[in-house]
Amino acid sequence: SIKHTLAPGYVAPVTIDDFRDAIQRRLDTKARERHYDGIQTGITYRDDPNPQYAAEGAALFAWRSAVWTYVFAEFAKVTAGERAAPTIEDFVAELPTMNWPE
Repeated sequence: SIKHTLAPGYVAPVTIDDFRDAIQRRLDTKARERHYDGIQTGITYRDDPNPQYAAEGAALFAWRSAVWTYVFAEFAKVTAGERAAPTIEDFVAELPTMNWPE
């Protein structure tokens, strides 16, 4: 078998999947603040009979939409040359924020 080795200090290019994974981790991490398994589970509570769960699920649902709407709008700007490609860390930091309902 042929072994491939990379030069010391080689850094793999960043891909769209790397951005997507980082954004998804941000969404899931926020949902876990309130002990949901992740964003997907959290949003299933938006019509829950428990008013607190319903409010949290609705907030997560709206936030997820705001995040991905922002992401695709900004990616389009990068593609069009209207903004420089950000680092993953910088891009995640500029995503819309969510405050938990009381």
